[in-house]
Amino acid sequence: MADIRTASGERREMVLPGGVKAMLASDTSLSLVAKQGVSGVAIHHGEAWFDHQVAGANFFVAATGGATWSEGGRFDVANYAGTTTVIAEQNGLVLRAGGTMKPVQAGQEVRYGDGWVSDPRKVNVGNALAWRNGQLVFIGERLDDVVNILERWQDGKIVILGDALKSRKVTIVVDLDRSRHVLDALSTVLSIKVDQFTDYLTVVRAA
Repeated sequence: MADIRTASGERREMVLPGGVKAMLASDTSLSLVAKQGVSGVAIHHGEAWFDHQVAGANFFVAATGGATWSEGGRFDVANYAGTTTVIAEQNGLVLRAGGTMKPVQAGQEVRYGDGWVSDPRKVNVGNALAWRNGQLVFIGERLDDVVNILERWQDGKIVILGDALKSRKVTIVVDLDRSRHVLDALSTVLSIKVDQFTDYLTVVRAA
């Protein structure tokens, strides 16, 4: 039912009706919508960055039962597994979700889902949005969180065996054009063993 889609591993730039520029991340689907006479999009799954510099025209992004409203600026919205993450890169936003209206200032991130909204927190925007430049940046992140994001950029499932290994901290910069080689590169540093059984199943365990 989506109007626009990207394939696994694909990044796509476009200009939406009304002049808003957008870049879609891997495996993203969205639809063009309107609300209260204002043009916007609904993200069904995935992530998109928006450059909203259209004078006199508001713009919104709907996801997970809420909506992010912009009067002008740059921002990112990601919708995965029922949780939506909003990052304001330039200028502020207004988030309407969970029956509340919450301002999000430039350099802040807010997450929300069905019936809940987090407090805004500062975020390293450059690292969080590095995917736009073909990279993923992880600074002291849990291995299972790293794997979860890697799965968004390639086909197949990565399974980690053991809670202790899942919580192992990782610092690495990933080239998205070579994302399938990341686990092999980490195998020596983290003392892990990587077994790829098919193109669609990789198992990671302690060495």
